[in-house]
Amino acid sequence: MYLVRYRNEFYVEPEIVFRALYGFIGMMIGSLAYDRKNKLTKLNKGLWFLFASIFCCCGFLGMKLSMSHIVIAIKLQFMTQVFGVGFAVFSLLTGLCYEKKIQTFMKTIPGKLFGVISTCSLEIYLVQFAIIDYIRSVAFPANLLLILVTIIVVAWIIHITSESIYKNINQLLQFKR
Repeated sequence: MYLVRYRNEFYVEPEIVFRALYGFIGMMIGSLAYDRKNKLTKLNKGLWFLFASIFCCCGFLGMKLSMSHIVIAIKLQFMTQVFGVGFAVFSLLTGLCYEKKIQTFMKTIPGKLFGVISTCSLEIYLVQFAIIDYIRSVAFPANLLLILVTIIVVAWIIHITSESIYKNINQLLQFKR
């Protein structure tokens, strides 16, 4: 069993035996899709993949919301994993179909900002709850912007620091050989 934090409430979600299987299925489907990306991009189904990705994201969020308000919906919590795998797969397919447009977008200033955010996504995951807890007391419109900027800046600093430490340790280990 593990605890899930949602809207500052904790509840117990039973351990899902097939959780690793969902991840494996997602990886295998993603690998299969990537191997056939030339065929997929020729099909010109990018818009359909985008809609399917949005549907899976809404399904995931809808299941999470319904589980916190409707008791019987907890029995269907495995659907969050299904929607999660679907979101990952359809997002990958959408990205493959729009790869050239995405590469062009990544050269713009907003694209570079998305690049920074995606580079330090693990660090964002690590610092978000601590920062949200500290800045929550600020008035609503301001706290949203302040939380967002603070999370990105702190995560970027941690990312740069950890990369520097990694490079230094790597150089030390190679020097010892």
